[in-house]
Amino acid sequence: MSNYTPTTTAGTTRRRAKSITINNPAHPLIAPEPVLTYDPDNPDSPPVMKTPEMPVASVTFVMEDRIILSDDSEIFVPAGNLIIKLDADTLAKSYPSVDVETGIVNDTEARYGTQIVQMIVGALEDVFVTEAMAFDATK
Repeated sequence: MSNYTPTTTAGTTRRRAKSITINNPAHPLIAPEPVLTYDPDNPDSPPVMKTPEMPVASVTFVMEDRIILSDDSEIFVPAGNLIIKLDADTLAKSYPSVDVETGIVNDTEARYGTQIVQMIVGALEDVFVTEAMAFDATK
């Protein structure tokens, strides 16, 4: 399991989010029509009508490992992406409060995905609109 808490000891590694991207797709004005689909793994199966899924917002965490070398220098190694779909299951899930400095998980201060998304997106909307309006005023 990866270490997610800060460390300064030579020879240790910490996994961190290098960058975070929020994908906020627009929904079509008209729901997509069902389409006839085939099972590519079973060519003898009958076709089935399926309605394409609506776009779902997501958050992508670009991860990297920070490795402290014996001379106290450090290197950063890409560690892949963690993509979280902000679907009904994620929004209904309870997330405990985690002390990033110690790694201690506090279940008594848990929040639901909906609360977290509303808090973060609401704050970012405030920043976006305020800064965009200031930018527009300079034109």
